[in-house]
Amino acid sequence: MWNIHTDGIDFYGRMEALFQMKYEEIIQGGGVYGGDIKFQSHLFSTLILSSLKYMLDSNKVYTAHDIWNEFDKLYHTITKVQI
Repeated sequence: MWNIHTDGIDFYGRMEALFQMKYEEIIQGGGVYGGDIKFQSHLFSTLILSSLKYMLDSNKVYTAHDIWNEFDKLYHTITKVQI
């Protein structure tokens, strides 16, 4: 399903667009702005879809809280790395 891309069917693309649109609606509706909303919505949709694909492929289930905790650990790990 992830790899089906035809004129009428693009599951990944539609889900990506939906998550981006919803993120932008939440940010704009709340009167909160900080940074590049388009980039943030892209990051958000990528995080959600990648997490979903991982769970489907691995038969593991993570809650939103679990995903956030893992993302927090990732963030703290990569911010300590010097490039």
